[in-house]
Amino acid sequence: MEQYPHPIALTAIVKDEAPYIKEWLDYHILLGIQQFYIYDNESKDALVEVLRPYIEAGLVILHRAIGRNMQLPAYQDALQRYRTQCRYMGFIDIDEFLLPLHFEPLLPLLDRLMAQSPDAAAVAINCKSFGSSGWESPPPSAELSTTMSIVPLMDINGLTFPGNGTRM
Repeated sequence: MEQYPHPIALTAIVKDEAPYIKEWLDYHILLGIQQFYIYDNESKDALVEVLRPYIEAGLVILHRAIGRNMQLPAYQDALQRYRTQCRYMGFIDIDEFLLPLHFEPLLPLLDRLMAQSPDAAAVAINCKSFGSSGWESPPPSAELSTTMSIVPLMDINGLTFPGNGTRM
């Protein structure tokens, strides 16, 4: 199997999400994510200060995304820029958390899936939305436990295999 500097990376675009991004990063690091491409869409909060230790550790590469409707352009930029740097690249929001059924590291799981369909360009991931959990204003902490009421809505996210010709 071809070697990459970062077997798994996540890409996200953020705006004023400093209170939440540390938990999101730490959680996904526990799952084995080794690289994050974060696109800052004109945040006015302490995002850079929160990200600084992750940037210095080489875990986060921060880009600016200026303007409206920048999600797809940010994702396209990450795919174009980093397609040769990672075997798998996911595109999720800061309020989305990948959760393998058996809380196992993602790399072996993705490798098993890829072995079953070696020509696949992506994996679709079911997701559950948790909504506001009754909070009318932001909760006092960013902990996952403050937002655990599930909204009956199913959606699909995905992780791509950039080497197999993924396009957006």
